[in-house]
Amino acid sequence: PIDSTEALFKSIDCPSYLYSFKRNDPENPYRAFLGLADRFVVTVDSASLAVEACATSKPVQVFTWERRLASWYAPSRLLGDSRGPLDGAGPAGRAYAALIELGLIKPPRDFDAFHDELRARGLTTSFSEDARPPTGKPLDDMERAVKRIRTLLEAR
Repeated sequence: PIDSTEALFKSIDCPSYLYSFKRNDPENPYRAFLGLADRFVVTVDSASLAVEACATSKPVQVFTWERRLASWYAPSRLLGDSRGPLDGAGPAGRAYAALIELGLIKPPRDFDAFHDELRARGLTTSFSEDARPPTGKPLDDMERAVKRIRTLLEAR
């Protein structure tokens, strides 16, 4: 929200360039920031920002905070146990999987697993650690993704 952005901007008391996001703004400096920054701090709730920062081969630190599921989404309540919704063998689990397969609902994203993978590859560190250049090879999963898509299409 704009009031949150304004409060954040008012609290920054060092030399900086501040930009308030506007949809489809041709003056958006995001790509310039990616090219000019020495390092990045990304939030745990974004996958695209982390991938784009990692693609620069500069240090990327992940800032985390406690998150909770939306109150309307509780897969453990849906299935009556602690398993994830796709692990359910009963009618509710099968119905949930069918709705996802039909594209009527989207499964929840597992940002923790995503960020754990980036860390395991040596591409990110925690915000509580010193920033350091990535030790893993840059992200390039295109070939693997294309192969997986072709396998899925051939199976149909």
